[in-house]
Amino acid sequence: MSGSTTWRQFSLWILSAGIVGFALYTFRTRNILYNNFKKERERACTIYCSSSLLHAVQTLNVFSDCKHFVDMPMKFPPEEIELKFSKLARPLTKESVRKFVEENFLEPGSDVISHIPEDWNPTPNILSKIETKSGKAWAKDLVEKWKSLGRRTAPSVKKHPAQTSTLWREKPFIVPGGRFRESYYWDSYWIIEGLLTCDMKQTAKNIVENLLDDIDVFGCVPNGGRIYYTTRSQPPLLAAMVDLVYESTKDVALLKRAVKSLNLEYTFWNDPKNKRIVSISVNSNESVVLNRYNSIDDTPRPESYREDIETRALGGSMSQIRAAAESGWDFSSRWMPTEDAKSDLPLALTATSSVAPIDLNAFIYDMERRLEKFHRILNRPTKAKIYTKASEKRKAAILKIAMQEGTPSLFNDVLISTGKPSSRTSAASFAVMWCGLLDSWDEKNKDKFVEKYVEKNPLLMQAGISTTTTQSKQQWDFPNAWPPLQAIAIDGLRRINTEKSLKLAENLASLWLRSCYRAWEPKGHMYEKYNAEKCGQGGGGGEYNVQLGFGWSNGVVLRLLDLYPRLNVTKDCKSNY
Repeated sequence: MSGSTTWRQFSLWILSAGIVGFALYTFRTRNILYNNFKKERERACTIYCSSSLLHAVQTLNVFSDCKHFVDMPMKFPPEEIELKFSKLARPLTKESVRKFVEENFLEPGSDVISHIPEDWNPTPNILSKIETKSGKAWAKDLVEKWKSLGRRTAPSVKKHPAQTSTLWREKPFIVPGGRFRESYYWDSYWIIEGLLTCDMKQTAKNIVENLLDDIDVFGCVPNGGRIYYTTRSQPPLLAAMVDLVYESTKDVALLKRAVKSLNLEYTFWNDPKNKRIVSISVNSNESVVLNRYNSIDDTPRPESYREDIETRALGGSMSQIRAAAESGWDFSSRWMPTEDAKSDLPLALTATSSVAPIDLNAFIYDMERRLEKFHRILNRPTKAKIYTKASEKRKAAILKIAMQEGTPSLFNDVLISTGKPSSRTSAASFAVMWCGLLDSWDEKNKDKFVEKYVEKNPLLMQAGISTTTTQSKQQWDFPNAWPPLQAIAIDGLRRINTEKSLKLAENLASLWLRSCYRAWEPKGHMYEKYNAEKCGQGGGGGEYNVQLGFGWSNGVVLRLLDLYPRLNVTKDCKSNY
């Protein structure tokens, strides 16, 4: 069976199942909404996405961070600004362009307004649950931080959408913090977990509804809440977010509203036109179908314009860089799969779409399982069966091609060209536990997996789980430890639910809490990422300095304190592992 035959069969299977049939209707609806959006947003994009002004500001280093300029609202319509810029004296200088920007743009982030969530409570139940004085004081401060991270979209965005890069949000939301002034897709999952831990159900629901609105307009959830993020998505966790809110509220109306949009998001990831689905040869007679990250946009990212220009000059592909940004792992040696592990891997080697990521396929498997659940709750057994079959096919494909004995993690990314597992060891592999791929294994095999592939995994270090074993100077590599990856591993072990896995989950939670507490205690700082080797130290590497705030970091810690209220967070990281 050829790869192209398998691809056609898969597409026909989706059509016969009714998913794309439904999506044709939602695509038409989406197109109407998108066309309305396009009229104003395309005008804004003439400045923020690709323009001579953008090029001048970024290449003249007017601001040290490229994101600064593209987050500045315009004082005047884009056509007027373009005309004035065309008359600016040449040759352009850094000072003349800086002055022009000051005269024609507002401060970055002034199109979002600080907002204290209505359901914020200084004394949520978690504070009475935590048994240690230090843990309680820490949690109290993190609860307070929700006020500083709350935002609403400014009315000016709705009034003058062509004069801002910000996407309109009907409801208030939570931002990560630091340079990240807008909402982000996959960050929101761990933010929602933290909010629900603090009894902030309405704020959690608001975030979900904003993201569902995005699907209805764009056909997917964009990377983040800015116009320059709309050509790519991020790890698809919205179905999981909907489930979190549903289980907390039992809001059937939300579920009915959500499944319409989630069906469309599922189609986005599985429609061959989007090139995020690939047929991979297992052998000469068999192929399987899995997903990958991809982008058809081959231009520099406006928010990292200068860095991308440099990467392109070295032969790098902008579409591959954008695909890596879609993965959430921007950037990592995972996306340089054919290169030897070394410390000077340039971004020009990035080939994201050559990989079928183990975590992406685990997340989509999870989406399929949750959509099956939602349709059963709504008494739609026929639609539920569609997703049952889809999840079974995906599970079989992952077990057939991504699982290989003798590798440190057992499950790995797959190289599309060869059908073989990648040699890179990464924390992405722990997503197979989180999504329930091992649920059907018996206790003996689960414990064997935990002991051999988790407990003895080289990624486990004294202050957390390292992202990879490769020290490439990129931020999604060794020695950085990221909050969502810790949570995925810990929750995965809890889902396996054996005595051995639960003990390891608690040990890893203890390590993480102690490292984060040591970093927080002196100045009250919560970092975006941490160092897996050094207790209490923030991470490094990548395109920008380590950021404070921080949405998903706070959410992960609050949930772990809720799960393990007796843990002594003041001990040294090495004391129990």
